[in-house]
Amino acid sequence: MPTLRFLLLLALFSVPFSIFAQSEDPAIKEKMRHETALYEQILADAKNLRLPENRAFIYAKIGNALWQTDEKRARALFQNSINDLIAAQMEAEAEKGRKEHLNNLIYGQTPRLDILYSIAVRDAEFALDAMLKTRPAKITQAMLNLDSGNHSQSQQHARNEIRSEQRIIAMTIEQSPQRAVKLLRESLKKDVTYETINLLRKVHEKDSEAANELAQLVGQKLLDTKLDEDNQDSSFIQYFLNEFGKEKIQNIPALTVSERMLRDLTEKIVRFVLRPNATSFHINPSTLKIIEKFSPASIAQIKQRQAKFENQNGQNQAYNQLMQSDASPEMLLSQAEKYPRHNRAEIYRRAAEKTANSGNIVEAQKIITTNLSEEESERYLSQLNYNLASQAISQGKFSEANQLINLISDENTR
Repeated sequence: MPTLRFLLLLALFSVPFSIFAQSEDPAIKEKMRHETALYEQILADAKNLRLPENRAFIYAKIGNALWQTDEKRARALFQNSINDLIAAQMEAEAEKGRKEHLNNLIYGQTPRLDILYSIAVRDAEFALDAMLKTRPAKITQAMLNLDSGNHSQSQQHARNEIRSEQRIIAMTIEQSPQRAVKLLRESLKKDVTYETINLLRKVHEKDSEAANELAQLVGQKLLDTKLDEDNQDSSFIQYFLNEFGKEKIQNIPALTVSERMLRDLTEKIVRFVLRPNATSFHINPSTLKIIEKFSPASIAQIKQRQAKFENQNGQNQAYNQLMQSDASPEMLLSQAEKYPRHNRAEIYRRAAEKTANSGNIVEAQKIITTNLSEEESERYLSQLNYNLASQAISQGKFSEANQLINLISDENTR
C-alpha cells in the first residue's frame, strides 16, 4: 500500500465519518464520495497485505468509519477483521519460540485489543463475543488462577484482559444498559480492577439499584481475596474504601455499600498492614481517616508501624547514597555500624573491594575476616578473590590471577 494512502487513512480515521452522513451540502457530499472511494481503494490494497494482523486492523478501522452510512458492510468488515486476527494468532502460535516479536499476538495484546476497541465503539456486544473467540488459551487459563500468588507474564496479561473486557462492557452500557449489567456481573466473577469502579459509576447513572448491588458483590470479592506481600489487591481495597467510605454529599445520588461491608474491609486492611512478617508498609491518608472511623482502636498501632517503616526507608535511602558515593574505605568502615547487619556486610565488602583495588589485598582480606562471621567471610572472600582474579586476567597478569583463583573456596567457581 502506498505510503501516501496510509497517511490519508490515518487522517481519515481521526475524523468521525458520520458527521458528513446526513449533510445536504454539495461540498460535504463530494468530500464524502471522495473519502468513500479512498476507503474502497484501501480495502482493495489491504487484500494484498501479507500479514493477516495488518489486514485485520484495516478492516476494523474502516468498518468503524463506515458504520453510520453502511452498517451491513461495516459488520461484514468486522467479521473479516476477526477472521484474519484468528489466522494471525494461529500463525504466531506455530512460530512460537522462534520469533519474539510475535509474543503480543500469542498473548492476545496488540493489535488485538486495538481491533476490539474499534469494533466496540459501534457494537460492544459483538466485540465482547470476538474477544472471547480470540482469547488465547494460556490467558484463559491464567484468568482462572489469578489468586494463585503467581506473577507470571501470563497472569499480568490476564489481568489486562479483564481490564480491557470491562472497558468494552462500559461501552455496552451506552448501547444496551440491561445487557451490560449482566455482562458486568459475569466479569466480576473473574476479577476486579480499577476499571470496575468507573463501570459501576456508569451503571449507576442508568440503574442505581443494580449498581449498588454490584458494588456489594465487588466488596465481597475483595473480602474473599487472599492478600500477600506482592498482591496489588491491598491497594485496590484502599481505593474501594476511599470511594465508598468518604462522606456523601447530601441530595446527590452516589454508589453505596453497606456499613458492615466497609467495617469488614477496614478490618481486613488493618490485619494486613499490621501482619508480623510485613516487609513494606503502605496506607494512604484517606484510608487512615476511614480506619479512624471504623477501627479506632488500631490507629495507635498503625501509626507506630508507619513510623517504623518511614525510619527504615530513610535509613535505606542513606545506605544507597553511601554505597553509590565515592566514599573512601575509611569512611565506609566508620559508617558501617550505623546500619542493620545485612547492610553492614555489604558496606564491609565495598570497603574491602576499594582497599584491594588500591593494591592492599592483605588489608582487604582482613576487613572481611575481622568484621564478618566465618560463613559470611568465606562467601565474601571468594567473591573478592574472583573479582580480583578477573581483573588480573584482563591485564594479562596470569600468575597473579592463578594465586587468587587458588584462594577461592568454592570448587565450582574455582
